[in-house]
Amino acid sequence: MTTNQFPTREGGARVFVVDSDPAVLHSFQFAMAVGGFDVTPFPDALALLSGRMRVACDVLVVEHQLPVFTGLDLVEALKKAGQAPRTFLLATNPNAALRRRARAADVKLIEKPILDDALTDAIRASLSAG
Repeated sequence: MTTNQFPTREGGARVFVVDSDPAVLHSFQFAMAVGGFDVTPFPDALALLSGRMRVACDVLVVEHQLPVFTGLDLVEALKKAGQAPRTFLLATNPNAALRRRARAADVKLIEKPILDDALTDAIRASLSAG
């Protein structure tokens, strides 16, 4: 999938989306681009880590169940590298341990399935809160 294939508004927050399911990644990219965000998709954590130094993001949206690294493993790697964007972790049926780990990492956990504009609304609220 190429980046920036959907229209975005000038000045939109830069959002990196990491999800290993191409259909989900495409759907998130479309929904967020229509919502005015500048979206860059990544199919896995390694793709993001190999390209992250080229440009920074305002918000990271990452699926927890990724191949090789989990979403929280990716967040920890980014923090060790001195990069800590606002992060939203997507998970289906998260257990108590995952919830605690996400809180400790200062990551907002959003449960799948994501209905309506819940994700874009949460990103907007986070950005407006500073």
